[in-house]
Amino acid sequence: MARRDSRLLSVRQSGLVQRWLGDPVMLADLSWGQLDTKVLLVRAGNREFIVKGAGGANQHIGRELTAHRGHTGKLVAAGLAGRLLHWHRQASLWLLEYQPGTLVEGTAGEYCADIHAQAGVALLLLHGTEGRRDTKHEAAATARARRWLDARHRIDAATEAVARQRLAEHGAHPVTVGPRTETGSRGTGSATRAHCA
Repeated sequence: MARRDSRLLSVRQSGLVQRWLGDPVMLADLSWGQLDTKVLLVRAGNREFIVKGAGGANQHIGRELTAHRGHTGKLVAAGLAGRLLHWHRQASLWLLEYQPGTLVEGTAGEYCADIHAQAGVALLLLHGTEGRRDTKHEAAATARARRWLDARHRIDAATEAVARQRLAEHGAHPVTVGPRTETGSRGTGSATRAHCA
């Protein structure tokens, strides 16, 4: 990208973007300032793209890449998410089609029923993807809950005793797991179009 990314990406990442897009123009830094993740809106030719990169120790971007490669096909087909075009896992970098949308948090749209209905449709599509059997998920969740109870907390003793008893009775059995949803950086996920005033 000929360092036109304002040095927000590493030299290696910038070189990969240049290889994928030629010499794109950075339009906006859409990063939220959480961790070291960078989300850049760029233009190459007459198309806009999202470049997402992070440092090598950032584990979140790898999980997001896995999700994009395996679970967003129905969202892309429905026009609710940008298509993953290029990625380089070792460089913690990927490139998506830009999905126009507006962050509604803090706006009147945040409480708009239509926005929430659209998000529900998107989640239904996402969770309708194929799951997988996981034999360790329940045991890991139970162990994590026990660690929370072993640490300092404000749960009263009676409630803690009930929680520990339920954890002991629950047992670890295989479960079907699917994609996990989290809030992501602006411009990288699915978009909703408000019909609210």
